[in-house]
Amino acid sequence: MKLIELRVRNFRSIEAEQRLPIPGAMTLVGPNNSGKTNLLLAIQLLVTVQANNFGYSRDEHLTFEVGKNRTSITATFEGDLELDKEIFEDVDDLHRLQGSERSGNQISLNLYFTETNTPVYSFFPNHKRPQRNNDRVQYSRTHISLLNKVLTKFKLHYVPSAKSIGQIYQELINPFLRKKVSAVIGNQIPLIEGELNEAAGFLNKELVKAGLDGFHACFRLPGKSVEALVSGLISISLTHMRLRFMKKEWESKQRLYWLPLSGSLNRNVNLDMRLYGCWRSQNHICILI
Repeated sequence: MKLIELRVRNFRSIEAEQRLPIPGAMTLVGPNNSGKTNLLLAIQLLVTVQANNFGYSRDEHLTFEVGKNRTSITATFEGDLELDKEIFEDVDDLHRLQGSERSGNQISLNLYFTETNTPVYSFFPNHKRPQRNNDRVQYSRTHISLLNKVLTKFKLHYVPSAKSIGQIYQELINPFLRKKVSAVIGNQIPLIEGELNEAAGFLNKELVKAGLDGFHACFRLPGKSVEALVSGLISISLTHMRLRFMKKEWESKQRLYWLPLSGSLNRNVNLDMRLYGCWRSQNHICILI
């Protein structure tokens, strides 16, 4: 399922309807205050407002002085009849219930907001819904099912240009990596917890032997979360890459470099530095080139 076109009107600085074809990867170019960012925000609004993540408000987001007009966003999607079979089955069911027929593999979805800021989605804004009670209930269920299937086909990552590289990593790349790795090792959690309990048991026996039976060791996953554990491993991995980069940058210079450690770098350098031709003291790394 691909988003191939967007039409927006009465949203922030966009009053007259703006049509945006989306052929794939693209770059929006234009003068300041011409609506480039607002077109991107319209996509964000379309795919996240169902979960109320955007926080739409007529006072803030409706174009100034448009009276009782309302914000409207219409998206056109193009799907594969085989890969998106379940989606098109729902589309065909809606057509059958309203007495129409599908043509082609494109789907239009309209979103507008009421005066109370309530989002309203519709795949067929120009068709009347069934009047019979049973058909009306089935239509509503199928419509919700189709909406969820279409929107969950997409993952939105909105990255303002003002973000630094560090912010992009923390807010975009790091969460993505955590989810990918956590999905792989999630079924290993009982094994990990078993190893932690075994290590704690061994340590507790030694504490008792030493006459320190008032102390008790217990090891758990950070925050009882696989993603928290993976996050720590990814941070260490990044430290490895930074050290390799520094060694590569300075490999032509025959000198010793002492680098001050602070913040997250100091907390994450818990590895054998000699592996990279490095040694560390309490607050510095020594790199031998």
